Amino acid sequence: MRGLGRVAVSWVLGIGFGVAFLGAGVPAGAALQILGYDPARHDRFYVGTERAFLAEAFDWSGVGRRTDSNAHWATMVSPRYFLSAEHFHPGPGATLRFFHRNDPAGSYEDHVVESGVRIGLTDIWLGRLATPVSPEVALYPIASFASDADYADQPIFVFGLSSTQPPETSVRVGVNAIDWVAGPVLSWSYDEVGGVGPDEAQTVTGDSGAPSFLIVGGVPALVGTHWRINQDAFLAGATDAIAAEMQGETLQVLVPECGDGEDNDGDGAPDYPEDPGCTSAIDLTERSPLLPCDDGIDNDGDGRVDFDPATRANPGDVASLPAGVGDPGCKDPEWPLEDPPCQNGLDDDEGDPALDYDGGLSANGIASPFGRDRECVRPWHVGEGPDCGEGYEAALLAPVVSLVYRRRRRRRAR
Repeated sequence: MRGLGRVAVSWVLGIGFGVAFLGAGVPAGAALQILGYDPARHDRFYVGTERAFLAEAFDWSGVGRRTDSNAHWATMVSPRYFLSAEHFHPGPGATLRFFHRNDPAGSYEDHVVESGVRIGLTDIWLGRLATPVSPEVALYPIASFASDADYADQPIFVFGLSSTQPPETSVRVGVNAIDWVAGPVLSWSYDEVGGVGPDEAQTVTGDSGAPSFLIVGGVPALVGTHWRINQDAFLAGATDAIAAEMQGETLQVLVPECGDGEDNDGDGAPDYPEDPGCTSAIDLTERSPLLPCDDGIDNDGDGRVDFDPATRANPGDVASLPAGVGDPGCKDPEWPLEDPPCQNGLDDDEGDPALDYDGGLSANGIASPFGRDRECVRPWHVGEGPDCGEGYEAALLAPVVSLVYRRRRRRRAR
């Protein structure tokens, strides 16, 4: 799972003051206001040789946008759950797009919103995707401090609309610093003089549901989702407010895959403690980057990913199983590698022309004319032959053995 200790189980809440919503009625050309705005520096998807995106060092693939003009936002906190604004969110049936890199011409994946729920009386909307995102999409922990005072002066990346891009790539990023936290509201001000200087950002109508991030241990941690613009003079010059109080609500049992009662990664072991990818019931994902057979990645490049019970039960008929599912080299989710010697497409016993448990078919896409290695009873076995070169010696003796076998058959026939 991607997480930063205790921040992974604190969740964003927002109830508030008499201020203006950011989402209703998005005007044409609306864009995050940034002091000293430069598209090459502030637009995530800017294309040009002068590109110098100020947040290039971090992974923003988990910040998704709706693919039509409604301009809704989604920030992934687990493989199937995201946060947005209650008053301005992508509802069931909406399509969200997640770019794997900061390149509008690069790879991306689309996911349809399945359902969602408002969290209490807050402006936080917890959405659920119909299908989980791939490991290419970042999952963000939630930043949490011991007291409200600890938030003060923390620098944040502020996301918002860009007027120069189509909906799915309309992403502009600036910076600011938190002024104060009061109950469920985190606020900052837009100061042209005396603020953080160039790059200082102010949200506008249409930015509701977009995220703000702290950087914790070199990783983005979600600190809030945009909610309203403060219009009350008595709030000491705070002109923007976001939903950002971090509280351990019952959200933590709705989101984490390791406690949702489902086998999310398809390895036959739902939740903690049965699933080896789970270290606790509040882990956001059942997969683990420490387990090659349970990390969601095709580590050996054979087109099949991780342990799958159906593949384990019938490894000799991989072609009939769904594409990409189940690596036959995985005995179980905790198996240390996806390409053991009996399923790596190589002649590991030096000279025996036979390959693997299936002639190398599952690894190479074509079977060796010499057939399978008889030492490989199962694809997950870690050796094609005994030590001391016996596999090679057996290959040299094969013609002799065959001749003796035929002579014995002739004698029996007489």
